[in-house]
Amino acid sequence: MAITTKGFSAVRSVRLILAIYHIVSFYKLSVIDFLGMSIPFGLISLITLLFSVLFIKNKQIEKQSSNIISINRTKTVWLLLASIVVLLGILSVIPVIISLLISLLSGLTLSKKIFKHVDYAVILTFINFFIIVGAISRINFVNGLITSHKNNALSTFISAIVTSQLISNVPAAVLLSKFTNHVYALFLGVSVGGLGTIIASLANLLALRQYAGYSQNRSNFQFFKTFTLLNMIFLVLFIVVGIVLL
Repeated sequence: MAITTKGFSAVRSVRLILAIYHIVSFYKLSVIDFLGMSIPFGLISLITLLFSVLFIKNKQIEKQSSNIISINRTKTVWLLLASIVVLLGILSVIPVIISLLISLLSGLTLSKKIFKHVDYAVILTFINFFIIVGAISRINFVNGLITSHKNNALSTFISAIVTSQLISNVPAAVLLSKFTNHVYALFLGVSVGGLGTIIASLANLLALRQYAGYSQNRSNFQFFKTFTLLNMIFLVLFIVVGIVLL
């Protein structure tokens, strides 16, 4: 349960980054605009996660041996600076190409072997999702269907949540942003829409892979069951939160 909740918490942060970047860049939002949208929702999410820990029972864990890890201060500082540059790129303060180049340079400088461990299958999956979404958005029937459900902020919010359950929240943000000017409703919709089904965010699948790789019992079904239960509970809760914030 604890491992699942940690994965749930980390994944919620990761899966929003790409969706947020698209919304910020597509609508050309300033940092102030972005912070105004994200801070209230972010604070409520943080408080909710902290509060949810109170419902997790403490369990004794087996004593495990661990290797002594030495921290290289130079590499740590370099990675911190690189992370700041990437964040500035996400917020469109600097061109995103600079963030990409800094990321690649950091990998080449600090550890060339890291590129052997990159999950290229996930990257290709994201690229294919974007290609498919672009093709689908050009279909007249789909175009008309989506446009008819974007008349107001509430319908945009609900549409973003439903679409995220089917194609995940990042492609949903890319698809729906072409049909609506309700930026805040779309932001809330894809943020909340990352909850729910395991497909709602591709990062959920990454969490499942991490769990399978590091858990002792390797019970993928147990992870899926607990993770889905938590997601559904939080999905219902944050639909209400999103409607209130609208």
